[in-house]
Amino acid sequence: MSSPQTAELLSGLHDWIMGSTVAKCAVADLGIQWAGWALAAAFKTEKFYDLAGSGTFILLAHLSRIWGGANHTRQKVQTGLVTAWGLRLGTFLFLRILKDGHDRRFNNVRESPGTFFVYWTVQAVWVFMTLLPTLMLNSEKRNVPLGARDYIGWTVWGLGFATEAIADQQKWLFKRDPDNAVSLNSSYKFLTAETPNEQLSFPAHLQGKFIQSGLWAYSRHPNYFGEILQWSGLWLSASSVMKGPQYLSCGVAAVRLVPAELRQRDSNPGKASHEEVGIGSSLPRIHQKHSCSLAVAKVLIFPLFVSICPTQTAPFVILCTINFTK
Repeated sequence: MSSPQTAELLSGLHDWIMGSTVAKCAVADLGIQWAGWALAAAFKTEKFYDLAGSGTFILLAHLSRIWGGANHTRQKVQTGLVTAWGLRLGTFLFLRILKDGHDRRFNNVRESPGTFFVYWTVQAVWVFMTLLPTLMLNSEKRNVPLGARDYIGWTVWGLGFATEAIADQQKWLFKRDPDNAVSLNSSYKFLTAETPNEQLSFPAHLQGKFIQSGLWAYSRHPNYFGEILQWSGLWLSASSVMKGPQYLSCGVAAVRLVPAELRQRDSNPGKASHEEVGIGSSLPRIHQKHSCSLAVAKVLIFPLFVSICPTQTAPFVILCTINFTK
């Protein structure tokens, strides 16, 4: 490719980015996460990883509304709900890691800048894809009147917000109870700053308990279920102004990946005794005799062109799995 063609291509790319609210948000998202990675790698810390993620949600929601140039009621509410979610979750996660001193997801990561970069980049993708319906909504100039889907979506968001907040608080209090903590003798020690990468393996009888009370009696991860509800509700409201092809653009939005905690469940006998219902086990189970659990699982925000009205689509794919345990 000749120099004039390259210059023309770069100029066209620049014009597209500067003229597209969604594209500008994507660039800002990557810039924020990569700047966060540079600081985190320099100080070998993960303490502000989740806080940076939540803060980016809030910042991009407001920037998209400013850059979009419209200020309709739906956009104000949507941006406000994203802000409320980010403030609560970001504050909770930041206070938790300050209390714990470390996040075991990063035990083999903080010393490796390359791997750390991947984590921060993945967070940028997660932020953008999850927030995409809101970014597209805030880019829309049309002021479509509020309708049933908006009110239903906001109600679903409210239920999800309450579910996640209650579940987080219940687990926080449970883990702070000495009776539920890891019981160690002189032969074992907690993970400390001096041994950040050491993989400690405790005997089964020394493992901490896994919460199975409150909302956690009905779902292995009710906090994730609450989060799915929140982003599903925001998607539903945003869909009021979307056109057909836009559904495919934000099809993977609103599902937060189940973190490394699930990969470590086998090492905790408390979790092992909690019914193994697969990746979708964040959704409530219906307990039946002989430990047969019916799980409404794997709710993926992947729009199918199945109408909920003549010109719109339904966003939910619900797969049910039946699990039998001894």
